[in-house]
Amino acid sequence: MSILFIDGRMGVSAMKLLGALVDMMEQPHEFIRQFNGAGFDGLRMERRSDSTGGVSGTRIEFNRISEDELYDDELDDDDDDDDDDDEGGGFFSFGKKKRRSSSSGHHHDSSKKRSLSDVREIIEDLKLSGKARKRSIDIYTKIAEAASKTHGRSLDEVTLHRAGSRDVIAAVVGVCMILEDLKPEKIIATPVTVGTGYISSTAGSTKIPTPTVKELLGDMPYTDGREEGELCTLDGAAILSEYVNEFLDSPDIAVIKTGIGIGARSYKTGANCTRVSVGREIKTSANSTVAELSATLFNDGVDALGLTGEKLRELGVLEAYTEAVADLLGGSGVVLRCICNSDVADEAAAAIIKNTSATYVRRSDVSAYKMEIVDEIKDTRLGEIKISRASGFGTTKVIIDPEFIERAAREHNISIDEARYRIRKEII
Repeated sequence: MSILFIDGRMGVSAMKLLGALVDMMEQPHEFIRQFNGAGFDGLRMERRSDSTGGVSGTRIEFNRISEDELYDDELDDDDDDDDDDDEGGGFFSFGKKKRRSSSSGHHHDSSKKRSLSDVREIIEDLKLSGKARKRSIDIYTKIAEAASKTHGRSLDEVTLHRAGSRDVIAAVVGVCMILEDLKPEKIIATPVTVGTGYISSTAGSTKIPTPTVKELLGDMPYTDGREEGELCTLDGAAILSEYVNEFLDSPDIAVIKTGIGIGARSYKTGANCTRVSVGREIKTSANSTVAELSATLFNDGVDALGLTGEKLRELGVLEAYTEAVADLLGGSGVVLRCICNSDVADEAAAAIIKNTSATYVRRSDVSAYKMEIVDEIKDTRLGEIKISRASGFGTTKVIIDPEFIERAAREHNISIDEARYRIRKEII
């Protein structure tokens, strides 16, 4: 299972989360080119490397572009698709074109007071996939509904203030575009840190977290932390509410890629960043039940044990081995142990009783940690070789069938070690 993990212990905002997701990309310029062709009139995404508190990552800015550049970009992007393809684009594949050079100059419109309908109109006019558009609107609907509830106003009367600035709208849309391309099977986040102190608002000074942020967080776990200021913004809380499936301090995943998004201001007590990781789930819990058979044998020779081993192998048992024991009542012998799937346990017990001196076989059904195994036949310079690929718990192993190694050694007149070395070098 593919997992996206959001580390929100230093807060979450749409801008920092977007920076972290872009920082993970193999070809970030391709996504930026696609984003800048989505139709944000007068606004262009820029990416730059930055650091905070000794941590390096990506910082996202949205800058103003001239009308001439905007017109050129529109001509350049006439063939952009606007489909709703359910197939993932691989690990962040966003097309083949290179991004045009951009202009500088910061652009903010935080003073613009927008309603939910204003934001919805902006998003609906963009060239996006249907899913990214819907998710973006859903996030803003959550914000508006939370504000409506905490301020006692209808949705039409709610003003989105900073969450409605064009920069924040663009960041939210960018996050939705990337997550819809990445398509993680599950999104996990840490309990988010919201910050301490007070924040200025139209109603005066409001304690952090603000009532609207608390409404958005709902029953999501969060902590105040030690840093003064608002670490979890309205847009950050709404994104978590929309996307996160589970909250854990540290999930068991085999990390493939990590990205860090850098915030604008400096923190006194840590790094102003959000970290994201993509990986595969590591299943550490027991995932199967097997039967363990054991029998104490006396006076069984090598031939009897060899024949028993062949019969057990034919049944497909997982393990079979002997351990020397001393009988306290007199004599000595071996304990034969057999591990097998439950559906063949009866036949395996019958084979042990039939071919050895055992008069009874003990059975225990136990939980087991079992890797998934796929058998393959590989053509090598030493002939056909049977291998088994075992995967699970964050580990992959290649096991070569010993019989095929022995056969290759005999046929090519080489040692077992030499045959094993050549085969492993060729197929692994």
